[in-house]
Amino acid sequence: MGHESSLITVTRRNFIKLGSAGLVGAYFSLALKGSDAASHPLARAADVYLDLPGVTKAFSFVHLTDAHLTECDQRDAKFVERLQARSKGFGGDLLGKAEGVLEATRMERPDFVAFTGDLMDLPTAANLEASAGMLAACGAPCWITMGNHEWEWPAEPNDRKYWQGRLQFLANQPLDWFAKEFNGVNLVFVDNSDYQFTEDQLNRTVELLKDGRPCLLFIHIPIYIESLVPAVEQVWKMALMVGYEQGRVPPTPVTLEFCRVVKSHPAVAGIFAGHVHFEHRDAYRQGAVQYIGTPVFAGGMRKIFVRATA
Repeated sequence: MGHESSLITVTRRNFIKLGSAGLVGAYFSLALKGSDAASHPLARAADVYLDLPGVTKAFSFVHLTDAHLTECDQRDAKFVERLQARSKGFGGDLLGKAEGVLEATRMERPDFVAFTGDLMDLPTAANLEASAGMLAACGAPCWITMGNHEWEWPAEPNDRKYWQGRLQFLANQPLDWFAKEFNGVNLVFVDNSDYQFTEDQLNRTVELLKDGRPCLLFIHIPIYIESLVPAVEQVWKMALMVGYEQGRVPPTPVTLEFCRVVKSHPAVAGIFAGHVHFEHRDAYRQGAVQYIGTPVFAGGMRKIFVRATA
């Protein structure tokens, strides 16, 4: 893959130590020797401006998704050829592309970064290290959602709960459901990487919405919106959405209820997702939009400005 010799081992313990010393970001730059990040063009989506009630201080964040890092070495020898082929399929030099996006992200000086899944194409040891370095190089606090490629076959074990626990060190947060109040806005990160929502996720989200603060929801797989169906089916030949009866995975009643709640509740002011590998935005109700990001492997990024309603 071209970067294995400069990789370091990142565990929960030494990641914290390295991060506090500012060295993980330096590692990420070191791992890019031989890569020309500047040669990769950005695919920046138009900026978004959200005017929300109750915002105590204006802030901005960058939405990133789907880097699909393909780092692999002899610690996961059985996957080397597979990930070399996957890297080629994504256009190659995925670390270089990620660094180009991260450099642009740092220049924007966001208050935080939200990454909606598929940081890596497969959770190899080298990819865990590269992902840790990537998040540390954002230049701002970063919170994430799980993507299906963080745990699906051929991951070993092919167990989402296992990888939820294993990967939570990347952003120092729970990965099944995580909420954070930020300047008067609730940020909610929910793992829907198996095309479903759980009863616990539903109950916690409903309870959170009772506090009246505006809410921004971050998920990997987008929620069904009628206007999204043709675009997704054209690219994928199937409907890769959550809460769609004719989709890839039929929704459970709990999933349908979760989708109904977030699409109808007035506090949910925006949904941010990835997974389908193209930029899209459309309203799920009047005045509220779902934003799907262009993948990082294609240079994608989007900046969002959140301001108090005048």
